[in-house]
Amino acid sequence: MNFLIDTDKKEYFDNNNKTLLDSLYTEKVNDFLALNYCPYQVGEFRNFSCTIGHMVCVRLGDLALCPCHRTSYDKYLFGKFTVKNNEIVGIQANNVQLASAIYLTNTLIKPKCNDCPISLMCMKGCLGCQYENTNDIFYPVESVCNLFKVTFLFLNLKFQKMMKEDNITITLYPALMKLNTIIHKLLESEEGFLPWVEYIQNLI
Repeated sequence: MNFLIDTDKKEYFDNNNKTLLDSLYTEKVNDFLALNYCPYQVGEFRNFSCTIGHMVCVRLGDLALCPCHRTSYDKYLFGKFTVKNNEIVGIQANNVQLASAIYLTNTLIKPKCNDCPISLMCMKGCLGCQYENTNDIFYPVESVCNLFKVTFLFLNLKFQKMMKEDNITITLYPALMKLNTIIHKLLESEEGFLPWVEYIQNLI
């Protein structure tokens, strides 16, 4: 990600830290975000960041309604279309409770997430991966949580360095102020991430 930020800064923003940060964290209209997927733009997530929270997956083989391709186990199917004379005539319900849980629940109150320092900005884990690793579709995988925490720690240190290099005040970017606060809480509550600070600082 360090390479990606530096490369994008060089190719799209003339190596200018402020121009890149303005593009990501102000309301200025720009082509960069319109044309590029940006994995290092932080924001708030109150639902699942993938399509599972706002789309329905239909399995063509049997017309089953699945939460997504990763959670298409029989017990998790919402239901299936019923067919008569080669026409869809209705829907047979299966696990409508899960549909309600996925579409209506605020992810911030999920197990482990409700007291996690980074929960507001974390994109949350894949439900299929969670089921396959923890046997619980809603319980986060510890290694994935740690990956997200180190990612946000890196982003905070990287952006702080960029702002320091050009004497840019953080108050220009409310999202980065929130990120900085979140990282301080993370390091205070989980000291195991402290060694990562020096490693990242040497990297960037």
